[in-house]
Amino acid sequence: MPDELAGERLDVVVARLAPDLSRRQARRLVDAGSVFLDGRRSQVCSRPVKAGAAIEVSLAPHRPPGPPLAIIALDDDLAVIDKPARMPAEPTREASEGSAHHALAELLRARGLAHEGLRAAHRIDVDTTGVLVFARGEAAARALHQQFAAQRVARRYLALVAGLPEWHRRRIDLPLTRHRDQGGRVQVDPAGAPCTTLVVVLARGDQGALVACIPITGRLHQLRAHLAAVGHPLAGDRRYGGAAGAHLGLHALAVRLVPPGAWERGARDERAAFVAPPPPSFVALAGALGVLPEAVEAAATALARVRAAPERA
Repeated sequence: MPDELAGERLDVVVARLAPDLSRRQARRLVDAGSVFLDGRRSQVCSRPVKAGAAIEVSLAPHRPPGPPLAIIALDDDLAVIDKPARMPAEPTREASEGSAHHALAELLRARGLAHEGLRAAHRIDVDTTGVLVFARGEAAARALHQQFAAQRVARRYLALVAGLPEWHRRRIDLPLTRHRDQGGRVQVDPAGAPCTTLVVVLARGDQGALVACIPITGRLHQLRAHLAAVGHPLAGDRRYGGAAGAHLGLHALAVRLVPPGAWERGARDERAAFVAPPPPSFVALAGALGVLPEAVEAAATALARVRAAPERA
């Protein structure tokens, strides 16, 4: 970046460096998560840019629209969606469109609602289905970030794993770090970040099992790596040793948190739950493992009723 632009706002710098972009277009790119500052996504238009900073902007060709989004809840602070499979949560360097963030912004725009300032409060993998929470504005994003950092957000996942676990309930405490092959994976490493997952077997089939996963920490690919490490990789998860399949056996069933406004007021006991039933593809994958659809429905209903914060013991 030229030194003469040092200290300018990020949207101003983007517009100056790309003459074909208007200031408004630059703001939209920043807000959509398509601008990377020193290798990290930046969605704050007013952020001052330091001299020598590296700026990347995704201007990939238009992607065909992805599957339709289902909005679970929408208010002034939150937009909660049921994310389909094969859709990234946020834009990538390769594509600024086709993500859940972009699809949600377009949906809000079509309804005449404010679509700027969306921030994903957490991440779920591109092939994971289910609940994904977005903050609408910086204040809401800050409140949600504080809750996730303090491990005050309860998350419940349904997972389909290969093999039949010999245990009913297990706490997995295995530190994780980025894999040395740079292939986007993580690996168990004593020097890695501490990670904890609780796993409970809900139903057994002939070739696999339906389990509940409760992440205490929230690291990249934590559930996938932890399940693989104890010998039961996710169905369809070739990256972590599972058999090839059309779908990944992981569904974000429920998220329970304090609404941002209540969090800011100090009303920490005022909680809201958001639930996405498992999609037909997940139920079909369960059937291929010998887990009956009725078992999946019963497990999802029971797990969604759990009201406690994440267990720590």
